[in-house]
Amino acid sequence: MPGKTASHFSWNCSSRARIQMTSNDDILRALGRVEGRLTGIEDNVALLRKEVSDEKANAHDSRAVIHKRLDEQARQKAHGCQRRRGCADPRGNQKPQGDRREEPGGGRAGA
Repeated sequence: MPGKTASHFSWNCSSRARIQMTSNDDILRALGRVEGRLTGIEDNVALLRKEVSDEKANAHDSRAVIHKRLDEQARQKAHGCQRRRGCADPRGNQKPQGDRREEPGGGRAGA
């Protein structure tokens, strides 16, 4: 049979195998469909890779912002410890020097 190159088995109602030849045209059509699906899959993978790359860049930027804020909070906290020792607060007000605890007896002499 010219043009027939491959075969596959199919079962009829009496459960006997019969051989059916497949034409080159059928095989080429099937390969074309597979190739089309593969191209679609490749396009989807490329799109997903781009999306993941964008998400990674966004995550990196977000982490950078978070670390910047944490660093600023750490500086403010360290500055707060110094403020208790008498340094100027961020609004420019001078804090008093020394310990301001009251003396026993309400601060009155001779009590």
